[in-house]
Amino acid sequence: MKLKAFLLSVALLLPAMAQADDKPAPITQAPNTEAQDDGCDFAPPLPLLMEQAYPGQTFTATADHSAVETAVLGGGVVLTIYLNQCVDAFSRDFVLTVPNDVNDRDFAAWADFAQVALRDLKVRHAMETNELVAFLKKARAMTPKSDTISMCRHADVAVEFADECGWDSGGSFSLEVKPGNAATQVTVSESLSG
Repeated sequence: MKLKAFLLSVALLLPAMAQADDKPAPITQAPNTEAQDDGCDFAPPLPLLMEQAYPGQTFTATADHSAVETAVLGGGVVLTIYLNQCVDAFSRDFVLTVPNDVNDRDFAAWADFAQVALRDLKVRHAMETNELVAFLKKARAMTPKSDTISMCRHADVAVEFADECGWDSGGSFSLEVKPGNAATQVTVSESLSG
């Protein structure tokens, strides 16, 4: 119950914090601001990245308490952030699409790559990626299962699937690496529940 109260207070505080910063990233689709009885007590997601911090940066909000933020990082790496929050849970997926010229890394090296990429992101609030970076430091030493490492928030051991992390665990973290012909996709995800 304390976690739910904390999450609600953070969700209510973030819009005020965002107003204190520079203008938000351009919103290409405005969220539905009409009164809805959709059961969500969190406000729709706000941009995580600082305004105009990266080339090609966009933020698209939807009416279902979701949003997608994109940017092009150094080296041609494309970042896509999927945000979703409702009731007493939220999730964020950071997808790094890396050109194939650097896809010959092992899993630990990809964990290191993701750790540096998220640590160095130009985010509105430094705390946005701290827990993910801490998870990635642990993930580099874990053995992946089917190119994925998942861990419950309140544990330091890998689980086979992030879905194994129940409400009492507070949510999950995961790192997935998918090599492809043109690019490697590195996805770092977190969910918070309570």
